[in-house]
Amino acid sequence: MRVLSNLIVFLIQSTLTLFLLLFIYMILVLIDYEGGFDGFVATTVVQPILGLFFALVTIGICLLIGLPIRISQPINSWWRKNYWIGIVSLFIGTSLLGASLYFTEMYRETDIEKEIPNITLATSGWFITAFSVLHIFPPENVAVRSRAFLTRLFN
Repeated sequence: MRVLSNLIVFLIQSTLTLFLLLFIYMILVLIDYEGGFDGFVATTVVQPILGLFFALVTIGICLLIGLPIRISQPINSWWRKNYWIGIVSLFIGTSLLGASLYFTEMYRETDIEKEIPNITLATSGWFITAFSVLHIFPPENVAVRSRAFLTRLFN
């Protein structure tokens, strides 16, 4: 039953992370939207595919970095007891993303000049947010009750 509950939690975490990253990516794309038919096609067709790719790569990297939390029982137990760390880091990540929109940078290409979100803040916020959502586990007492419910459900 423990494997089933861990799989359900992982699927929920992965799905939430994927949708949140796609949402963040598309918000950033819409901020950069300049109009025109080619911009419309890129925004509605190409950018969601790129967003999905970037989100999946980010989830893979965050899973690899957070593997000790999932594999090691002592680390997992400590992480679940201190679940507030994931919540605080989610707040930090989204704050960095918001700050990246405020502290903009100038982007210059041959004849184009425009303001873009701060790359360092946006990238840091992107990864911290993804890691946080991917590794927020329910507290141990919630997990125990959920396993008991699954046991009664499948027995």
